Amino acid sequence: MDTQRIPRLLETEARDGCRLWLRYDDGTAGEADLSSLAGHGVFAAWNDPQFFASARLTPEGAVVWGDDEIIDACPDALYFRLTEGRFPLRGNDGKEVGHASEAAARAYPALSGATLKTTWNGRQ
Repeated sequence: MDTQRIPRLLETEARDGCRLWLRYDDGTAGEADLSSLAGHGVFAAWNDPQFFASARLTPEGAVVWGDDEIIDACPDALYFRLTEGRFPLRGNDGKEVGHASEAAARAYPALSGATLKTTWNGRQ
């Protein structure tokens, strides 16, 4: 059976307006707009442009903010936000055969409803 995987996040850069530029190992790259989260709960910290600019990629592939990594974002959820929920579907030969939000959600229920995982001083 062919297994699907979410592409690995290789690079990120904080941009103005609570946007992240992201690049994944499948060639997907672009900006994810996170401004709708800014100002809410732990994301209130993003109202400070310097804090948002502290975003960096960990060796495990998560995007984190702050010296003590008080906010982190799951790279899979960022991929879904960047691609507007499209999941690359591949055939048994590994070639991409398209993107499908609903088909991916049915085939991969663990990916359905992906959200940003955040922590604030160790609490979720």
